[in-house]
Amino acid sequence: MKKLYFIGIDVSKEKLSCFDGKEEFSVKNDLDLEEFKRLLRRKYKDLKRIALIFEATGIYSYFLKAFCNTKHIKAYILNPKKTPNLAKVLGQRSKTDKVDARTIYCFKDLISKEPVLKNQN
Repeated sequence: MKKLYFIGIDVSKEKLSCFDGKEEFSVKNDLDLEEFKRLLRRKYKDLKRIALIFEATGIYSYFLKAFCNTKHIKAYILNPKKTPNLAKVLGQRSKTDKVDARTIYCFKDLISKEPVLKNQN
């Protein structure tokens, strides 16, 4: 089985704050997520080896859900009530988008390996 590349994403109205285990980056949260798609293709080439982890944030996460669905990207969608509890366990006191993206990334070790949205191929 090929290695999956996990990306933790903090979703807000204006942007997606991301952490991939090595670096942080932000992209605009818009309808087509074109900037995000270009960045992922440049960094990872094969989108089918990516798994995104993000919170269900109502309408703000709709573009990301649709993007995962149309591009056949695995998605793990978290209950937003769980993330603050993990942040406490990890000793994260500050509340910024970058810190939240890192905290969400840590869920990769805790989640079921069966994504909510998965490749249909």
